[in-house]
Amino acid sequence: MNQINKKIALNSTLSILILIISLYTLKELINPIVLLIIGILLTYIIILYISKNSHKPIQVINDKILNLNQKYALGIKNSTYEIELNNIIRALEEEIKKYINNQDNISQIRTKFVANASHELKTPIFSIKGFVETLLDGALNDPKVNTEFLKKIYNQTERLENILTDLIDISKIESGDLKLNKKYLPINDILSFIDNSYKHLAKKKGLKLEIPDTKDLKVYVDKEHIETVFSNIIKNAINYSDTGKIVVSVKEINNSINIKVSDNGIGIKDEVIDKIFQRFFRVDDDRSRKTGGSGLGLAIVKHILDAHQIKYNIKSEHNVGTTFSLSIKEYKS
Repeated sequence: MNQINKKIALNSTLSILILIISLYTLKELINPIVLLIIGILLTYIIILYISKNSHKPIQVINDKILNLNQKYALGIKNSTYEIELNNIIRALEEEIKKYINNQDNISQIRTKFVANASHELKTPIFSIKGFVETLLDGALNDPKVNTEFLKKIYNQTERLENILTDLIDISKIESGDLKLNKKYLPINDILSFIDNSYKHLAKKKGLKLEIPDTKDLKVYVDKEHIETVFSNIIKNAINYSDTGKIVVSVKEINNSINIKVSDNGIGIKDEVIDKIFQRFFRVDDDRSRKTGGSGLGLAIVKHILDAHQIKYNIKSEHNVGTTFSLSIKEYKS
């Protein structure tokens, strides 16, 4: 156990060092208080991300040992006692070996995660710095451009907020903190949420958002998390479409509720469609960054749908469009 604790301490220290080095490169660019806030948030994200990983198997073995010791203390000893104890010890040794070996993989994942997170945070910060410098160099007194630059700064701060929110969400989910509060929710409530939240945004881009009329069906889901799923799907459909329409459809198929979101957007190439649920993967980097995307949206969607045991599927044709389908088995009329 001491070896495990040393390994955990070493990896935790490495995380903090990586974080400090990453943030040190920004020290001349942003206010120290802002830097401190970002540092605290990233440290919180790292702790969530690496916690709750390999303790359960060892805990199960520990419980067996305690149970066996209790029997021994009560005088409940039989011919299989030593055999059972030896089996437990061997199993514990194997789990400890697995745990220690997994630390290297965890360390690599954590390093990559911090590097990606730092990169995503630096981009809007550099943009904000550039806009502020332009204003300070004289543009602030020019009414023709000062409002435009302030709008750009506002957009970048929104992007920074989106990235931090998604980082915290994905870290909570992947550390096992995703707790579902499932209740029967009318599908019309989900459709109303989509319509009220995104019809104006679609219209602003010249797109038509079509929402169906459905009968009184209810699905057994967590309202907040299922809204997060559809928020990401609909936002992607809007952001990656320039013309046409986004169609939401609902059907009862094979004792399930099938919900589809189809668009006429840029689509996804066959060679990358399997990567779209990976953290920080983007179909189109430039377009995603312009719209404030963090590259974490579909990774969050995947975790939420998996937790609900909802089947999902994506069909896409490059430069034609994409259809995202969900199949929900838990429902009632």
